[in-house]
Parts: sequence; C-alpha cells; structure tokens
Amino acid sequence: REFESMNDELTQEEYEYAKRLMKIGMILRDFYLGNPCIFYGTEVGLSGWKDPFNRKCFPWGKEDQELLQYQRDIGAFRNCYKSQNSNPKVIYKDSEVFIFKRENKYNSLLVAVNRGNQIRKIELPEEFKKKDYLKFTLNDSTEKQLLPYGGIVIIHKK
Repeated sequence: REFESMNDELTQEEYEYAKRLMKIGMILRDFYLGNPCIFYGTEVGLSGWKDPFNRKCFPWGKEDQELLQYQRDIGAFRNCYKSQNSNPKVIYKDSEVFIFKRENKYNSLLVAVNRGNQIRKIELPEEFKKKDYLKFTLNDSTEKQLLPYGGIVIIHKK
C-alpha cells in the first residue's frame, strides 16, 4: 500500500492523455447502448489506484471544470436525441476508430471516435451528409476527419 499511496498522482501529461481517453469513454457510455451511469467522481476527474485509494473523498473546490463542462455539454446534446427503439449499428471499427449510428422514427445519430495517434479520414453515410443536423465535436475534429488522441464527432439528424 505504501507504493500505491506514494504513486497515486499522475503527471500532467498522463492526466491529459487519460482525460482524452475518458472523454471517448463518456461518449460511448452516453450514446452506444443502455442507460448511462456515472460512477462517483468520474465527471470531475477523480482518479485513484487500487482499493482503498480508488475511493477518495470528492474533490470539492478542486473539480476539473473542463471535464465537468464536457459532461454537461454531452448531457445536453444527448437530451436532444430520442433514443427510444434505436439499437446501435456499427458502421466501421478497427483498433483505433469506432463509428456507429442509431436510428428510429424520430431521428438519427452518428458517433465517430478516434483513440489512435494519427488523423483518420472518415466518410459519412449519405444520410448524414446533408447540413440539417446538430453537431458535437472534440479536438477540432470534423465530419471528414478525426484528429488523434480523442477526436470525436457526433451528428444528430432530425
């Protein structure tokens, strides 16, 4: 336990990398399948090691405001989408990029994420190429390319 206690903090670089990957995880949690569930502290960057260090006190006043705002933003975006009776359909996947869509009689949603270290070009399905949609992006990704280390594009078509 002494090792875990002394090595519980991430460097700033490690934390930023973990945060980019966590943002992808938050997107998949909120849009892929099922009801999203936020584990205590995830939304503000609470980190930890092994038990008992994974159950730290909530960091009141030291929350990661960027992560908290990100959680609010994707929550607001998700509230615009009616997911009733829409199962995800995988459009493309490899070890770095994952793209899926969800459709129902109300709307359609396309989600594309890149966890790799290179820019990845993407080709949208025809129904998502029209400009009548809402868009959520991260790390300056676009409908044509996902930037590395956490590039995200979500397109909601009504």
